[in-house]
Amino acid sequence: MGTIADLLGYSLSQEPPANSAAETEPGGSDAQESARALLAGVTDEDARTRAERARESVMTAVLEHTDLDPQEAREDLALATDLDLDTLGLYAIVSMVEHETGSSFPDEQIRQWRTLGDLLAAATPD
Repeated sequence: MGTIADLLGYSLSQEPPANSAAETEPGGSDAQESARALLAGVTDEDARTRAERARESVMTAVLEHTDLDPQEAREDLALATDLDLDTLGLYAIVSMVEHETGSSFPDEQIRQWRTLGDLLAAATPD
């Protein structure tokens, strides 16, 4: 039996091997240095654009996995009662959002979500 990602058709990236160059060299790898340089140049506009894409990803996943009419979407909608999401449905949405945004949500955090607003806030942290 595979993972949920396998069932949904996603492929998970492999962890880097232990004792990689990033762990053994004081400065890290060239890729890490490049990533740091890119992140240093990120503007507020870039952050807003990423946040908008994350919100769009959440709403796309929610609309795909629920019967929610886009015109009726509100942040105060309860995941379990208003959107009729069970655990499997919620994790299908989470998996899709994680895949689209490259983010990861711990189970403890997911269990605390009660509303659509909670899910949107988690996907678009300040």
